[in-house]
Formats: sequence, C-alpha cells, structure tokens
Amino acid sequence: MYLATRHRLWALDANDGELRWEHHIDGSAGLKYIDGRLYQLNWDLQAPELVARSPDGDEQWRTTVSQQIRGVHEQNGYVFVAGRNRYWVLHADTGQIVRGRDDWVRNMASAGDSLYAASSGILVRYDVDGRTLEERWRAQSEYPTESGQPVIMEDQICDLQYQPSADDGDVVLYSSAGEKRHRIDLDYRPYRLTVTENGLIVSPSATSDGPLLAIRSDGSQRWTADVSGHASAIAANETVYAGYPLVALDVESGERLWKQDSIRPVQLAATDSTLYAVTGDSRLVALRE
Repeated sequence: MYLATRHRLWALDANDGELRWEHHIDGSAGLKYIDGRLYQLNWDLQAPELVARSPDGDEQWRTTVSQQIRGVHEQNGYVFVAGRNRYWVLHADTGQIVRGRDDWVRNMASAGDSLYAASSGILVRYDVDGRTLEERWRAQSEYPTESGQPVIMEDQICDLQYQPSADDGDVVLYSSAGEKRHRIDLDYRPYRLTVTENGLIVSPSATSDGPLLAIRSDGSQRWTADVSGHASAIAANETVYAGYPLVALDVESGERLWKQDSIRPVQLAATDSTLYAVTGDSRLVALRE
C-alpha cells in the first residue's frame, strides 16, 4: 500500500502495516499505480511534476509540465498527462515529452483503447492510437455546468455534473456511442460515483444534506441511506463502505450491516478482504472480516 502525506511518501505492507520504504517529498502529492509503476503527481503550482517510481520506490524519471496536473493515464508505452486546458504525451520509460496539444482531457476514465474525459458538462470519447488521442464523439449538456470524474459501467459511461452556484446536480448516463440514455436529477450536489455489480452509488458532497443514493443501470432508484462524511463511498465484497463515522451497507438493499463509531475516515480503499481507512486524526486503519 502506498500513501502520500504532505512531506513523505510511504510504502506499507498491506498485511501488517510494516513500513517497507519511505521518501521525503516537497509538498502535497497524488498517487496512481499503473502496471508496475507508481506515479507521484506533485501539485506545486509553480512547477508541477510527474515522478515515476518502481514498486521499490526508486525514481525512474521526473518531468515538469507548465500546468497543474489534473490526471494521468498510461497505455501502450505512453503516459497521457492532463493539465487545465492542455495535455502532454510522455514516453513511459523515459518521461520524455513527445507530444503536446491544447485540449481539455480532465477527469479521465479508460476502457480498452478508449479514453473518456469530462469537463464543463462535456463528455468526450477518444480512441488511443499510440501517442495520439483521436476524438471519436462529443456529448454536451444543455446548460452550463461542471463535471466530476466519469465512471464506466458495462456499456455505459456515467458523468457526474453540478452547477457551481447551485446546491443541486445530476448524473447523466451515456451509451458507448455517445447517446444520452438517462438523466438522474438530484436536489443536492453530488461528489463522486462508485460502480458496483448492481449499478451506481452516488456520494453527496460533505457540505450537502443529501443521502447516499444507489441507482440501477436504467436510472431507477434502488435505495437511499442517510450517511454523511468526508470520504466518498466505495464498494467491495457486495458491501458499500461510507460515512463519518464508518458504516457498512448491503450493496443490494442498503441495509446497515455494522457501524464503527471510533473510525472517522476521510479516505477509503479496499483490496481483497481488507478495508483501509485514513482517518481525520491522521491514522491508517486496516479492517478485515
């Protein structure tokens, strides 16, 4: 397990939490692990960097770009790095910039040779051909809006949208051909989408009073749960984990299975049979059945 704090990058044994290695880092960073390579996204506004590391923490390369990094995707030997209104293509083994284009590819999601990007109410599907992104189709909302992180569910792409000046939002479901299938109106601002085998889970923003919402692939509601907190919901082993304090819900019915009052997570992750929670008091807690 990899964890970034404000000044440290940690690798911990997923079974017992033992420290494997650590590195000093200069400021806040995001992490993404792709096919044996750990990407460290340094969020310095003056000199944003992407650092590639081996699983052992050894630095392989470091590349500076001119805009704050909004997303990273690796495919077929190339790394696509999204900025505010530009993207760069880097060679995955060297970090050399081989291509740059003025285009919006924020909030990325991928499936096969397709890359989806959502921004300002626009969802674009790109075909990835080597180091080139070829636009295949573009869908746009009827009114000005902002977009969150899209997710891919079976043959649908789900786009989270909201009004910056309003308290409501919606979830729009598109076909793989870009046709709008369903739109779910929400009377609160959504924060993130989570895919389960049974459909979607919509997490409300921490400042809203909205419920956790489970919807089917046809846009109909399955259940709601009054769960609030700073960590967006995740799903694993037919269970949804969310809340502050932490609760576990049955993914099909929404029935509350258990509650941990002592664990107040700000971030959640799960792998195999283990649930990991970063808490508001700077602890990392691992729970197993």
